[in-house]
Amino acid sequence: MKKNIFPNLITVAVLLAAVSVFVACGGTGKNNSRGKLEYSLNEDGASYTVVGKGKFNGEELIIPEEYKGKPVTAIGSGAFSGCKALQTVLLPETLTTIDDRAFSDCVMLGKVYIPASVTFVGDGAFGYYCGEDDNGYLLIDDFAIYGNEGTAAEEYAYKNDIAFYRYSAYAPNKEGDFWHYSDGEIVVWEVSLEHFTGVEFTGETQMGRSLDHDFDEEDESYIANILEETTALIKEGEDFDAFWQNNIEIYNLKNELETAIEYCSYEFYMYGTSNIRDRLDRLEDLLLEMKKWRNGLQRELYNSAFKSTYFGDATDEEIEALLEGDAPDEYYEYQAQMNDVLSEYSMTDYYDMDNFERIEELYVSFVESAQYLAEYNGYDNYLEYLYQNSFGRSYDVALTDGFFELVVEYVIPAYYETRDAFHNDYAALSASDKAIVDEFLRGDAFLRGFDEFYAYEKTIGGDYEEAFDELWREDGAFFISYDNYYGAFTGYYPGSYDPCVYFSDGLHDIMTIVHEFGHYYDFTYSGSCDYDLSETQSQGNELLYLAFLKNSGFYSDSVIKVIFEDKMRGYLQSVVLSSAVNEFEKMVYNDDDFTFGEARGYVDEIIERMGLENDDFGVWSYWHVVAVDCAGYYISYATSLIGAFNIYKLASTDFDAAVEAYKKLVDYWEYDIPDDIRSVYEYAGLKDVFTEDAFIYFFGD
Repeated sequence: MKKNIFPNLITVAVLLAAVSVFVACGGTGKNNSRGKLEYSLNEDGASYTVVGKGKFNGEELIIPEEYKGKPVTAIGSGAFSGCKALQTVLLPETLTTIDDRAFSDCVMLGKVYIPASVTFVGDGAFGYYCGEDDNGYLLIDDFAIYGNEGTAAEEYAYKNDIAFYRYSAYAPNKEGDFWHYSDGEIVVWEVSLEHFTGVEFTGETQMGRSLDHDFDEEDESYIANILEETTALIKEGEDFDAFWQNNIEIYNLKNELETAIEYCSYEFYMYGTSNIRDRLDRLEDLLLEMKKWRNGLQRELYNSAFKSTYFGDATDEEIEALLEGDAPDEYYEYQAQMNDVLSEYSMTDYYDMDNFERIEELYVSFVESAQYLAEYNGYDNYLEYLYQNSFGRSYDVALTDGFFELVVEYVIPAYYETRDAFHNDYAALSASDKAIVDEFLRGDAFLRGFDEFYAYEKTIGGDYEEAFDELWREDGAFFISYDNYYGAFTGYYPGSYDPCVYFSDGLHDIMTIVHEFGHYYDFTYSGSCDYDLSETQSQGNELLYLAFLKNSGFYSDSVIKVIFEDKMRGYLQSVVLSSAVNEFEKMVYNDDDFTFGEARGYVDEIIERMGLENDDFGVWSYWHVVAVDCAGYYISYATSLIGAFNIYKLASTDFDAAVEAYKKLVDYWEYDIPDDIRSVYEYAGLKDVFTEDAFIYFFGD
């Protein structure tokens, strides 16, 4: 249910206004034939309002998008009130305002679609008729409004207790009333909550229900006030106990703020609105301000009357040595610069080539701040910093030099071979088999069902099966979106160690679900800090699943062959692109003065090293998508896929042995195996991905 976001005083005022509107009603006028509508030029001189029905009194009303070459943006108060025969209204997408009683007393009008462009719907605009004996306006029975979630249409329906149907291009996977277009007509979705074999989908999941916290604008103001108050206490130097209590509270508030940022980040991923992004930016700025304040706290105390109380018997030399660890203001300026870049990037369509120039500008700014922060922390460059601190890798950047050469030698030729085989084999399929392949590769598995996945998890068994039950059958934390942020990810739910999974629109296919469940399985039982290993747990799950399907009987040999070829060409392309982006980032972060325009030359050099005349793999567009908010990450996709190929190769000859190898990628911690890809691979019996043996094992000599 949509929350009332207005203060009580305003709500009361609105309700009183609504009451005054419906205390009486006037006459209906004559029923006349269709005629021209009446318009009034708006004050801006650039748009029109429909102010009257003219001679119209028909069954179907079409409000035009334009009148005299200018857009129609509003429908005036009472403009179509009393149109007794009116049954259908078509409103243009140019419309922004529908005033009070615009369609009141239209007794035959049972439903209306209100475009998302409409930002204001006045009192009694739809759904009311004049009762007998002048007893005011009453709701029309079964009246319904069709519109988009989060719009003025929904707010009006909620306020007036009118049925509201939300638009959904796809069959919805949650309870509620939804509609879509079919041959230009509005059609209500028939919703079934039985989406998974053996799994009853419960509508809104735990992840959506509990994404709430009580950190609000009052808390934000309180933080600003307590920082100011505590600074004043230090300068006064009279009440150390009061200062100390404030200091403890500030520490706790910082922890609360960090949790609130986690919540807000998840809200942004799931709902993607600009107001959430604005709030997230505001909270991150506040956290940075708190960190900056705490960073300078000891210097303030050193120069205050609290010096001896706070530092005790420490000598000035010892205190100065301690204070040398304080970051300069420049550090926080660069951190703020990085935050600004990430914020703008998150709201940019980085797949649109028209935005590429702006993304390059953002990237130059990002690299500048990132390099400073890395060097401040004692690293040669930001990529070295990321490898060791953000992604838990046990190897350094230099080790990937040889890896890229192996990718060029083995993976690129295999990609072209697999791509050509897919095109030939797909073309040879019957129309019905092509439909099966297309549904598997791109169909919405949340709607189609989990038949194969259900059988697979039973085959794997053990902790894997328990994790499956926990997520899909026991009200686990997952969120399925048909809009907003594009991506799929697994993480820990804010403020807890409970894993949760997100799937955006366009990523509801079964292989994405299998991939993310590999992460969920890991997060439930081990929670690896090595991202290469974590991606092996997900990519390995995909490849093991494909091996299972080959002998499962769910698909014919010709169909599963084409499915495998399509997925494999995608995996091979990912290895090439991910390792190419890693090479690109090495060039950027080893450049002491990276500037706008250099990126093109770096990409061309990489393409030449790949032995290609053209950018067949799309390296130029790919780095724009991943190199800003996923800096340093994508080599994990490349290394993990080589490991996953090893699992598939083993499964093709001994499926049970492959299952055991896969499970060892998760249970290694029980045997005190170090949390890094090379150690765990050795424990699982897989080849070291940085050696040629791993490539030969799968691709051959």
